[in-house]
This record gives sequence, structure tokens and C-alpha cells, in this order.
Amino acid sequence: MKIKVHLFGLLALAATAACNPTPKEGKQNDNTTDSATTHLRPQFHFTPQKFWTNDPNGLLYHDGEFHLFFQHNPFDKIWGHMHWGHAVSRDLLHWEELPIAIAEDTAMIFSGSAVVDKNNTAGFGENAFVAFYTAHRILDTANKDMYLQTQHIAYSTDKGRTWTKYEKNPIIDLGKKDFRDPKVFWHEESKKWIMAVNLPQERKTQFYSSDNLKNWDFLSEFGPEGNVAIPWECPDLFSLPVENEPGKQKWVLLISAEGPYPGFQGMQYFVGDFDGKRFTNDNPANKPLYLDYGRDYFAAVTFNHIPNNRRVLLGWLSNWAYANQVPTHPWRNGMAIPRMLYLRKQPDGYRLLQLPVEMVNDLAKSNTRHLNIELQRVGELVVGNQSKGGDLYDIEGVFEFANDAVFGFKIFKGETQETVIRYDAARKMLYLDRSKSGDLSFSPKFTTLDSVTIDTKGDNLKLRVLFDRSTVEVFAQDGLYTISNVVFPSKKSRDVVAFAEKGKGLAKLVSSSFRDLKPEANK
Repeated sequence: MKIKVHLFGLLALAATAACNPTPKEGKQNDNTTDSATTHLRPQFHFTPQKFWTNDPNGLLYHDGEFHLFFQHNPFDKIWGHMHWGHAVSRDLLHWEELPIAIAEDTAMIFSGSAVVDKNNTAGFGENAFVAFYTAHRILDTANKDMYLQTQHIAYSTDKGRTWTKYEKNPIIDLGKKDFRDPKVFWHEESKKWIMAVNLPQERKTQFYSSDNLKNWDFLSEFGPEGNVAIPWECPDLFSLPVENEPGKQKWVLLISAEGPYPGFQGMQYFVGDFDGKRFTNDNPANKPLYLDYGRDYFAAVTFNHIPNNRRVLLGWLSNWAYANQVPTHPWRNGMAIPRMLYLRKQPDGYRLLQLPVEMVNDLAKSNTRHLNIELQRVGELVVGNQSKGGDLYDIEGVFEFANDAVFGFKIFKGETQETVIRYDAARKMLYLDRSKSGDLSFSPKFTTLDSVTIDTKGDNLKLRVLFDRSTVEVFAQDGLYTISNVVFPSKKSRDVVAFAEKGKGLAKLVSSSFRDLKPEANK
């Protein structure tokens, strides 16, 4: 059926969804100077030059450029007045921020996606960029809980530099209060454009199809399944080849909702099949699969049109529990490292693997290696320190250990500060502890101990830790498990050590590679 109706009388009064909370009025009191937090600005992760950002939007690759559009308040460091900001990169690590792409008008410009219309199916021009976004329109200025969300498009014929909003918007209007975050892609098998878009309060993803990007037919719904504790946001649907199974493809549906920690946002995913109309989940409906086990990974979606069917994921590195308060200036919040996605058959089903894009390897300016060191004998092995002047590192370690060993890395370590990545072999748990990581004063919800169960089944533990001034991203067992967080250490907290707790079982650092990365600013 063609969907374009107006049902204002049916607007629900449910609570505003977590992905886009009600904006706070006015300027936030903040006496922070630019120089006070310069040491916290990531250098190979995207942050806006100034003010607020949240979800990545409109991710696509075209003519040598990666395009990142992003939720942006160009007036303040707190959420509100949503526009689409815009940045481009040729390596996914160093970004050039461009002028605002799609500006707020009578509605805020909420999250969505973009495609390159190679064959001019929409009639805007060959290779036109077409963006899909949710227009969030307040219906009663005295009551901002009265709003309508509809799906709109805009187009660009100059590689995303300038945009025109479609004169016949909205393209889909269900008359619903919460209906958002369209992700559009080309489905080769059906020769149609497919849209995944969420009904947050119902914990459902709807699928639509189109021949021309303007008129959309409803196909099906998926959900509620997995974790349904809070509203569903930011869907993404794509296929991946299965490792070591030639010709085998599975479909993955990403959903931003509650993560592994009750009351905190995070991400889950489903693996199954999509026949051009309907997505079916391989796993039991009540079994959530979590994409990341940190508190600070949300709204991640993948790039369209990257050659050779490579699937690159980009997420927001923050959490709504404290995103409006994190102590940085003049910007607030940023993106995680772009990640390559893979799919592997495990004993309990197909599971996603995530690894930093290979361009990170090109940043290394030195590489320090260690082999076969029994960590109990040294207690702490310094593998990097502030005397080198660096704060951008990429560490890999392979550990052999006894059943009662406790070991790992301490990073951003100073006299009183440290962020600890610890594996407890008896509990089979990997932890990321930021309880002494630096500035904790801005929110009581920030002091956290995050964890994931990892049973190595007698194999060595493999860790890769990427950190960039105030970001920590842990990739364990070749990316089968990830933990992503932000931290806010002082300028002097830069040491990095491998450690093992004395009195526990043997932990040997079989091999490690400590890469000091080039401190090339992207601002």
C-alpha cells in the first residue's frame, strides 16, 4: 500500500524516546576554556569543531570521499535544534568539516541515511545524493511532548555540498508521534530500494520498498524481539558473507536500544534472512545479541556504496546518561573508530566481529615489541610512557594464563589515575574499569565497571586496545567482543603498562605490539 496519511488526532502521548530526548532550553553554564580540554580532543576520531553532536547520519562513499553527516546543534553544546552537520574524509580517520548540510526549519532534522542515485531513479539527476531523514515537528509550542515524526528527503547534485528539500515531503507519514531513523539501501535481488525505519515505542522495525525513492510500499514488520526494555532506534539492515563458508550470506539487523546494562543505551543485533520483503531472526526471540559491552557505543550504522562489498560501521561514542555533561570544550561528543564488520559461525550461531579499519595501521610511527614475559615477575611492565610525549596508541597483546590469573593493561596511568582492562580467568570475565580514569565529577552515572564473559576454552586471550586521548576501544578475540568507552584523564596520565596481580596464577605476555600513532590533528 502507498503510505502518505495524516492522522493528527491519533497522536500518542508516550514519553519521548531515548535517541532524541526533549531539548533543554537556553545556554548551559560552562566556564571551560578552549585550552583546558585540548588534550582530550581525539585526533583520529571525528569530533565537530565546536558544539554538540550525536548520531552519525547519511554515511556513504562516493568518488574517493567518505561522507559523514551527523546530528548537530550548531548553537550550543547541549542537544537541541537538530541539523545535519557534514564532514568528508579520504581515509576514515582525518575529517574535513563542511558547512551545515540540512538545516532545521519548522522541524528538527533527525537521524537518517543517504544513497547515491546512480541511475537517476528519483529524477534528481544521475549520481545525485538523496538523503532520508525524520522531520520532528512540534505541534504545540507550549507542550513539546506534542510532536509528529515523518520521513522526508532532500537531494544534492554537487556531491553533498548543497541540498534541496523535496517539495512534496513528507514521503511517509503515519500520523505517529514516534516513527523515525530511516535507513535506505539498494536491494539487488529485488531491484528495489529498501527502507528500514523504526516504530520506537512498539519496539518494531518496518520495511518499505520503492522504485523511485519517493513513493514507498509497506512490506512487513519485525519485532518486538531481543531486548525491548526501552524504545528501538536507528535500524540498519545489510548482508555479510560468512567466513570460511564460500557463497554463504546472512543478513544482519542493527538496533539501538538498551544495551547489556539496564538503564543505559546500547546496541543489539539480529542475524537471519531477508527475502526482499521480510526479515526473519535465526535466534530465539528472547535472546539479545549485543554489539558492544561498553556504555558508550550507540546509534551505529554502516556506510552505503563502499566498493567490494566492504561493510564499515560507525557509531556515536557517548551515552545519553551523561552526554550533555561530558567535560570538553568547545565540542561535545564524537564518533568511534570506523570498524570493518565480519560474520563468523560460532557454536551458538552466527556472530559479528568488529575490527578497526586497516587505515589505522598507517598511523604508526613506532612499534615496540615484547615477547614471552612472565608478568608476575615484574608486576607491571611499562610498554609506553609520557616521556615519549604521545597519547595516541594501538596495543595488541596475546596472553597465556593459568585458570586463576588476573592480568591485562592499565592505560592513561598517572599518579592517581588509570583506566584498567582486566581479565579474570577464574570468572572468565573481561572488564573495563574507569572508576579512577580521570574526571568523574560531571555525572554519578559515569563511574562504571563494564564487562563481558569470554571463555577462551584453553586458548590464549587476544586483546587489541585503541586509545586516542579520551577514547578507549577494546577488541578481544579478533573482534568477537568489544568494549567502548570515553574517559577524561589529566594531561599527565599517559603511561601504559601490562600487569598481572601477584598471588594469582601465571600470566605470560606471549607477544605484544605497542604502536605509537602519529599525532596528526584533524582540526
